[in-house]
Amino acid sequence: MLLKFLTLSSNLYLSFAFQSCEWLGASNGQDINCLPGWVATGTCGSAANKDCLDPAPGSRNKYVTMLQCCETKYTNSGGQNTCTQTGSKKGTLLPCLSQNGSNNPLALYGICGSGRSKDCRIQSDSGKYTFTETCCENADITVQDGGACGWRHGNYGDNVVCPAGYVASGYCGSGSSQECEAGSSSRAAVGIYCCPFQDNKRP
Repeated sequence: MLLKFLTLSSNLYLSFAFQSCEWLGASNGQDINCLPGWVATGTCGSAANKDCLDPAPGSRNKYVTMLQCCETKYTNSGGQNTCTQTGSKKGTLLPCLSQNGSNNPLALYGICGSGRSKDCRIQSDSGKYTFTETCCENADITVQDGGACGWRHGNYGDNVVCPAGYVASGYCGSGSSQECEAGSSSRAAVGIYCCPFQDNKRP
């Protein structure tokens, strides 16, 4: 499988692409989901400890997993819908694929992360997973590929964020060791698949 890894612009430029963004945190085994009208653009993961520090000014809160959600420019469609939650073992690079035959990928709207064990669950089955991701349709944005999507990676406690003009469109989580393929035979604790997108204005 051919993998691409993004080394593009810093997350400092995200403010030019979105109106506002926020970080949401959770313990192991808890689902984190963006609100309607918001989409995922970044993540943070942990091993056995709470390695993710809330970046909000003055906050000392620490979490096992964090998800950055940003508000889309338009919210005429009511936000995300037709969502699919998928569970996986540690180290799997799991892009959000369209379920309706479209060539365009879906955006990421929710995740669950674990500590050392498989702490995440899905309501539709009895399995236990290292991580889950929730991917959805959303008429307010169009996620594009065209060869421009790629993975960004980080260590435990790193805030891994997509470049400006990109949204999250996939996720990879690890257990107690770094399991996500990160290019050049290296491994990372977490990975986020970033794809360019466009805003869809509605009359």
